[in-house]
Amino acid sequence: MRNFFVCSVGELGKDYVKDNLKRIVKDNAFVLHEDTTQKGVYDSIYKGDILLLKYNRQLVAYGECLKRFQSNHREWNLRAKVKEWHFYDQQSAEIGISYHGLQENMLPGSGQMGTVKGVNFSYGINKIEEIDATTDLYNALSIENINRMKSEQIKQILHLKKQIILQGAPGTGKTYATAELALRIINNNNIDSSNRKELMKSYQKAVDEGQIVFTTFHQSLDYEEFIEGIKPIQEGKDITYDIVPGIFKKICKKAIQKDSLKELQAAIEKFKEQCVNVTDDIVLETIEKGKFTVTYRGGITFRVRSLKSQAKEGQDFPASIENIEKLYRGESDGIYNKSYVWGILNHLKKDFQLTDHNLQDNSDKNYVLIIDEINRGNISKIFGELITLLEADKRMGQINEVKCSLPYSNDEFSIPNNLYIIGTMNTTDRSLGHIDYAVRRRFGFISLESKVEHISEYYNGLIENSDDLSESAVKLYNEVKNIVKANTSPEFQCKDVMVGHSYFMASSYDELNLKLEYEIKPLLVEYIKDGILTVRMEEVDNLLDNLKC
Repeated sequence: MRNFFVCSVGELGKDYVKDNLKRIVKDNAFVLHEDTTQKGVYDSIYKGDILLLKYNRQLVAYGECLKRFQSNHREWNLRAKVKEWHFYDQQSAEIGISYHGLQENMLPGSGQMGTVKGVNFSYGINKIEEIDATTDLYNALSIENINRMKSEQIKQILHLKKQIILQGAPGTGKTYATAELALRIINNNNIDSSNRKELMKSYQKAVDEGQIVFTTFHQSLDYEEFIEGIKPIQEGKDITYDIVPGIFKKICKKAIQKDSLKELQAAIEKFKEQCVNVTDDIVLETIEKGKFTVTYRGGITFRVRSLKSQAKEGQDFPASIENIEKLYRGESDGIYNKSYVWGILNHLKKDFQLTDHNLQDNSDKNYVLIIDEINRGNISKIFGELITLLEADKRMGQINEVKCSLPYSNDEFSIPNNLYIIGTMNTTDRSLGHIDYAVRRRFGFISLESKVEHISEYYNGLIENSDDLSESAVKLYNEVKNIVKANTSPEFQCKDVMVGHSYFMASSYDELNLKLEYEIKPLLVEYIKDGILTVRMEEVDNLLDNLKC
């Protein structure tokens, strides 16, 4: 998101002020003296930020920053170049509006005496509207403001319900929006959404750290994969069966985890390598001094066998890594082969310098599970009895907290309050089943619509010298919208099925034409086949042939 700055030219009565204003107007740049000791947050101005020009106790103009640089001028050499200044009065650069509210809306760190002060978005756009609301820049900022308010609204609903579904036609940016929304949840809204590349770096970091998990629902996904189930584990030539936690159980566990397992996990990895690389048996001791061997053949368990075992040769028994983690945290109930698990943990402490577990409360962090194409799965079947536990007031620690016993592990389970779920749903695919009422009432539904403004914003912000391409894309969008609007089935509304704006975003005419031929037209044909658009089949070719870039 852009930042807004109030840049002061100075107050009347000082000789340099009028000359500096003339220089600012002539050079299309905010100009600052290199010896200014109170330059404020000038160094925080970047390309795309908005500068509000303050002169003689008034705001007289605004402009979009192109770059910040040092000129060859011997004194007034600090410059923030703008595309153009939009003045309140085109006849006089000295006339403006009141800057009332500036002190209350300054961003932290600006300082009372700074020549340049950062201000919040809402103050900035309100003052720009007062100066001149007829510019393309104001229109672009208005769209940004709507998007910002929409994001904040979605975030508020997500905090209230704990889970939402972003629904809309293909190409409306549902999946695209999940990354920013997830980061807003885990970073308490403290993100810069103006730089997509940096935003995705932050997103990937959160994924790597397990604070965001992404998955896609499909028709064959079930409870056993999502929550927990008994799975075959191949260990060398042998196949064993174990209870394996699914995606949902794992992130719930992570969200309530009150200790750091990084050191333990590193020690376990080293022990795995030791087991694989040694030629002789590794012999450890239980707490009762009973000796046993340990091997590792892959998977989620070590294999153990007592030296006094009467079992047939080659038969061994599991010591699961999950149980090692439990014992490390001080949990002793429900641990299978506990004496062997203790022996392995004791070995890790002695041979790999594993220290006692380090308390680290994750309950003050937010965690996000993103479920793409959520309506492609049978949600009731996938969540099972946990559907009830999704409700905000039934979460862990809440007034109506509900717990249940999981069918395979018998673990007592509830959903942590710091876990949020973001789903996406294609509203035009008739091949998918509807979400039933029991599920629907536990989610907040946010509709994302196709907007022509996003197309203009894309070409204005990302591609230089693209006026003609932008014009062609907008023209094509309107032609497609006219087709959809004129032929939408009574069962649908045009806004719910209009082809998404992302289909019209391209870096060249060739790419736009390819999108038209191989994405937009085939999608319209599917709409017609599915009865979303009521067009007679003999009219289809003629209708689509008239669509051109």
